[in-house]
Amino acid sequence: MAIIENIRLLKGAAVLAERKAATPSLDLKRFNLFYGFNGSGKSTLSRIFAALQHGKKQERLPEGCTFEIEMSNAAKFSYPKAPAGLEKCVCVFNGDFIAENLRWETGVANPVFYIGADQADVADQLKALENILPATRTKHEVEARCLMNARRRSPSTTERFADGILAPSARGTARLDSIVHHLGLALGGRPAAGFARRLMLPVSKDTLLRVVRRRSRSPGDPLKVIGIDDWAWRRNHRYASIICNLERRRVVTLLPDREPATAQA
Repeated sequence: MAIIENIRLLKGAAVLAERKAATPSLDLKRFNLFYGFNGSGKSTLSRIFAALQHGKKQERLPEGCTFEIEMSNAAKFSYPKAPAGLEKCVCVFNGDFIAENLRWETGVANPVFYIGADQADVADQLKALENILPATRTKHEVEARCLMNARRRSPSTTERFADGILAPSARGTARLDSIVHHLGLALGGRPAAGFARRLMLPVSKDTLLRVVRRRSRSPGDPLKVIGIDDWAWRRNHRYASIICNLERRRVVTLLPDREPATAQA
């Protein structure tokens, strides 16, 4: 199979040096490694090969760019006049390919894998399954509806989990609650929510902070050293008080006024 042996002519390719017929051949092999700093022309070079892959003008190549590719069998392909002919021989994976096919912002990807001719039987089976899928789905929906109706008519029974696994009326296990608590302590609200999403634990930043606050409540031990202060909601009319545990440096409670009897109670 013929391989690309040389970029014989090159002009107007941004930072890449101009090449002429008298320029020494690149003498490319089957495997080649191109490396360089950012802005050294690696993306432009990949777009030159992408033009051969698509067999047409590449929009991201600089305006006025021309080149001629020489193959190991002496065949030549020029751009933009005659780039067609290598569509089935060249595959380019670069930033342009990712932007066109893997659209991360929408969560949708274009198909990049295809079933070959040797898997035609599998393709036929897949098409047959797709045809019977709506009927099968309808059948299962009817069965599920009948089962739900039967459960509504039958006496309800409740089976409790063992202690330490799931608390009554809880929406998650104790282990999940512990993971959420540690994530909230380590990362905070928004960063922990993003990391939890990567761990397939869909939890909001508000839930993370709520779990941290719930688990960080001070125990009900007798208060030994407290601090009391008041403030005015409206001067000379309405006041309130705050009581803090000075040992733990935490708020104990808020009082609706600043009367001594209320604080003693």
